[in-house]
Amino acid sequence: LKVVTHYNREMLQEFFRFTLLRTKRGRRKLPWVVFFSAVVYVFSAVILVSRGIDSKTWFLFLLSGLVLFMDGIVFYAFHSAGKSIDQTNPAMLTAVNEYSFESRYIEVKTVGSNKKADRVRYDQLLKVIKTPRYFYLFLTETSAYIISREEIIEDEKETVTDGRKGNVDDKLAHFLQEKMGPDGYFERAK
Repeated sequence: LKVVTHYNREMLQEFFRFTLLRTKRGRRKLPWVVFFSAVVYVFSAVILVSRGIDSKTWFLFLLSGLVLFMDGIVFYAFHSAGKSIDQTNPAMLTAVNEYSFESRYIEVKTVGSNKKADRVRYDQLLKVIKTPRYFYLFLTETSAYIISREEIIEDEKETVTDGRKGNVDDKLAHFLQEKMGPDGYFERAK
């Protein structure tokens, strides 16, 4: 199976947000953080009302306010993440990677680069997460190869060659699922 992905700003921003807001299996972290903060805030408000305002109560109230403030900062940072991506690594905005999925490894070549193609064995991948728009092939918790599912579906003849008929996107998902097993391959609806 061979796939070509054209990187762009939107893709990199989405990946950055995805990695910061997800657990190991690709589930969202943020709702639990927000929920916990709200519980702490309500608990502090109940204490304030029931005990009156003394120094210990003020401390609890200020502590809960600090937690809410930090959650707000984290929320803002996650949702504005990637805005300066063109300043941090402008070459990624125009990169084109060719992925060749072989039986023992993935060969990754950056088009237009003089570098030799990288060969990544499947056991070197930490995990693979399939989302509605991308396959993320994680090398570490924050570093991954990104394969655009839209490019596979929209331009099958030019971007994918495998000599078989059928949906190439499904074939790639099945292939990666076989290689990674249930502990390394995850699908997310969002």
